Amino acid sequence: MKLTPTERRKVKLSLELQKPLPPDLAQVVLVELGLAYGRTGKQSLAYQDALTRRNQYILAAFEALPGRPWPRCGELVNRITSGRLGDDKAGQCLKQAESLGAKMPSSLKMLAKICGLSARKN
Repeated sequence: MKLTPTERRKVKLSLELQKPLPPDLAQVVLVELGLAYGRTGKQSLAYQDALTRRNQYILAAFEALPGRPWPRCGELVNRITSGRLGDDKAGQCLKQAESLGAKMPSSLKMLAKICGLSARKN
């Protein structure tokens, strides 16, 4: 796979401005240089970046909810599984997380891990 002229310009501009490459272009560059080991799908850098950003938005949604940690985590699970994310700050964060394309967590255990809650209920 060769870089297109547009992609080459973007890489050059990013280097000149010392700005990070967009995740999809970074993946193309790594493949071009033979450093991506042919990773695709869930192993791709773009998907891993999307997971990291998804988790940041989920954590922001968790922090936006009032109350004790475990009930807040339960509230997030209910919003995600029902598809009714809400219009408050937590709902906006969940909508942003969902828009990234990474699979949304659907269990209390998965959300607790993202939110940094231990197995012992508070």
